[in-house]
Amino acid sequence: MNHIHACALLSTTSKVVQYSELDPQEQQQFADYYVAALQLAFAKTQTTAGPREVSSMLWAVARVGLHPGPDWLAAYLQAAAVHIPQMNPQDVGLIIWALARFRHVPEPQWQQQLLSVTLQKMQGFDAQGLCNLLWGVATLDLRPSRRWLAAAVAAAEQVMPRFQPQGLANVLWAVAKLKHQPQQQWLQAAADAAAAKLHSFKPAELAMLCHSLAKLHYKPSSSS
Repeated sequence: MNHIHACALLSTTSKVVQYSELDPQEQQQFADYYVAALQLAFAKTQTTAGPREVSSMLWAVARVGLHPGPDWLAAYLQAAAVHIPQMNPQDVGLIIWALARFRHVPEPQWQQQLLSVTLQKMQGFDAQGLCNLLWGVATLDLRPSRRWLAAAVAAAEQVMPRFQPQGLANVLWAVAKLKHQPQQQWLQAAADAAAAKLHSFKPAELAMLCHSLAKLHYKPSSSS
């Protein structure tokens, strides 16, 4: 099994198995199997995998909901660091999303590399990638620069109509949590995007959206 097969195994498994819904005995059996597959994939990726396989592996582990442990994550990040500059924006977003799911805060040097790379690639993120990026950075309580935040907010404005309801709620929550104050024009664009999909919002998403708009001091325009 090469690195592509190993990463594909993890990715496919994450799409068909709901770990949290298994009974305790099945969870243990699945954990034993998955950890073995994970160790195999990690051994293969360290020497032969490219940026896509590296990001897909961590995404798959996070999606299945099985925490690999802080030691494995630290080793993974050390091995993945060399691939970060070559990753496309969506792959970097997946890594940040996965780390946020694990609530695993990287070492400061790794954080700086991640923020530097994402700043350079900011205009290449699509709506889902920006959602993953902002939500992950805010969840991990990272401290990006004002330049980084301004670039992220500007990129989000360009794709505002393409955010799904959950993504839009998460983006507003993240911007508020990161204590960045967008201009009223940006907030109005977010409110307009939400209004266009209002009936698709779940109650919790709508509550998060409204709370975030309030925290960001949104003032509806007279035409809203």
